Amino acid sequence: MAFLRNPHRDPFFDALAESLHGLALPPSEGAGGHRYLDRERQCAELADGGFDAVQAEVFTTERMLDAAAMRGLYASFSFVRLLPDADRHRLLDRIGDLVERRFGGAAPNVVLTPLYLGRRS
Repeated sequence: MAFLRNPHRDPFFDALAESLHGLALPPSEGAGGHRYLDRERQCAELADGGFDAVQAEVFTTERMLDAAAMRGLYASFSFVRLLPDADRHRLLDRIGDLVERRFGGAAPNVVLTPLYLGRRS
């Protein structure tokens, strides 16, 4: 069984994408999105690992976050935590400003939570 919680590319992430250009995003994050959301690939990997009766489900959590909450969320991401202090503060300020100016004080945050279940053969 694998239970993973990953951010989804929502309208806020899309608006922020230019500010993330050039940053070392997590290796699981590909051009088409997060690899753990690729059901076919993940089910095949579990089957190759000796699991059968593999099932996949994706749960969606949608919420609106104010500037402080969005800053706090992004501040917890490893690719942000690893930035030099000045770069990290500049990015977090950009995030807060983006929430306030472009989204009117509350921006969407969509999280997709994939759940993969399998039985060991």
